[in-house]
Amino acid sequence: MACRRQHPRWGARKILAVLGKREPGQSWPAASTVTTVLKRRGLVTGKRRRRQEGHPGRPTTVAERPNQLWAADFKGQFRTRDGVYCYPLTVTDLYSRFLLMCQGLLSTETEGVQRAYERLFREYGLPDAIRSDNGPPFASNGLGRLSRLSVWLLRLGVRRELIQPSHPEQNGAHERMHRTLKGETTRPPGGDLRAQQRRFDGFCQEFNQERPHEGIGMLMPAQLYRPSARPFPTRLPSVEYPGHYERRRVSRNGGIRWKKDWLNISHALVEQEVGLEEIEDGVWNVFFCSFLLGRFQERDRRFFF
Repeated sequence: MACRRQHPRWGARKILAVLGKREPGQSWPAASTVTTVLKRRGLVTGKRRRRQEGHPGRPTTVAERPNQLWAADFKGQFRTRDGVYCYPLTVTDLYSRFLLMCQGLLSTETEGVQRAYERLFREYGLPDAIRSDNGPPFASNGLGRLSRLSVWLLRLGVRRELIQPSHPEQNGAHERMHRTLKGETTRPPGGDLRAQQRRFDGFCQEFNQERPHEGIGMLMPAQLYRPSARPFPTRLPSVEYPGHYERRRVSRNGGIRWKKDWLNISHALVEQEVGLEEIEDGVWNVFFCSFLLGRFQERDRRFFF
């Protein structure tokens, strides 16, 4: 205990190594016993464990019609010949393989991606769901893995579907398109972003209108794709919950007030309303729109999944 007080950052193994050299004839206990003794005397405090957010698991939606499921991703960034980085954002309809967009952006920031989505939604309407990986701006490490982009999509009634981490094959058709895109548009790259975008646009035209695809019986994607019947709204729809739900607005620090206590929710939901439905005594399901964020236990203010 004296050694620990002198060196408060040393663990049991370091302490035993030093004391063993000082008094080699002494019979010292195991490192686990030393840790137990130090904890008992208040000289070791437990580390605060970071909440691990659950993952919904392998995506299961099978696209059986146009706009039922889109896939979105960034093909790896590269530099155009003027030295500027290009981040190609790609979106495909997984039923028809129709390449809806290949837009060269200057970053992966939410604002640029949302603007690109808006242009896409105005042209083709809204899909039922969009599948993506778990990286920003599509997802986050917060509650429900929500990002600001996915919150906006949920407000529009577009469901988000995530592949499992480190499993790009779960978006296999989209990844296969990326290989073709890379070979035909980036080797060599364009002179600048505008020139590179012309290559992307030409690739989309050929990919959709001229190239037969084995995955759809050697048809062209344009033969199968039809725009969505769900138009992009002029105003973002309001969030509605059933009458028996408790409603709370998420403050700017990412939490809500709950019976004189504070409950952290997510910074992605700042200024949004969440709905809480009691399913057992003191146990609440927490929703944003129709999306279940998690389950909240009132007794210890703990989320579980």
